[in-house]
Amino acid sequence: MLLSLLKVRASVRWYALALLVAPATQAAAMLLYRNTGHSLPQFGRWLDVPVMGIVLALFSAGEELGWRGFFLSNLMKGHSLLAATGWMALFWGFWHMPFYFAANSEGQSTWLQFLLFLAGIFPVSAFFALIYSRTRSVFLCVLFHGSLNAGAAHWFGPLLAGQLLPYALWIVLLWIAAIPVFRTLTRSSRVATETADLIFD
Repeated sequence: MLLSLLKVRASVRWYALALLVAPATQAAAMLLYRNTGHSLPQFGRWLDVPVMGIVLALFSAGEELGWRGFFLSNLMKGHSLLAATGWMALFWGFWHMPFYFAANSEGQSTWLQFLLFLAGIFPVSAFFALIYSRTRSVFLCVLFHGSLNAGAAHWFGPLLAGQLLPYALWIVLLWIAAIPVFRTLTRSSRVATETADLIFD
């Protein structure tokens, strides 16, 4: 499991997926938000995003060792890849519940915000499952986690409390972007099932 955290050798396309999917879909969500007639807040510098991504990736290393390096890895041994993704999303989603219900003095943590988070956890978990199943690299999952959090901090952080429409638009775009990922996971699950049938028949 620890070795998977040190596995950095992978195709450029996996690095591109891990680093660009989150900020690209988040930026697209903000453009859609602006095109619906809303004004955008003042964002920080673009150069801050990679720095935030590195810092937040370091903070997520332990979480990724547990969720992808251990939990997902073991789920994949007894379940299809799509089923493992679903179980991963369920447990990982509800694990975040205390964070969302620990409302601050402005009451920014709400049921609606948590429900939106749950709505997006399945496509996000699908990207994680695809990256890990194809590379067996927790390091790439750490990078993806960092890009998710850094992009969210950059694009959604400046929004006023309760301004959840951009976040909701991002969830919709995530589902759309994940369609080919779901197809790949389904195909992988079908191939694994057919292979197991051939072995045991």
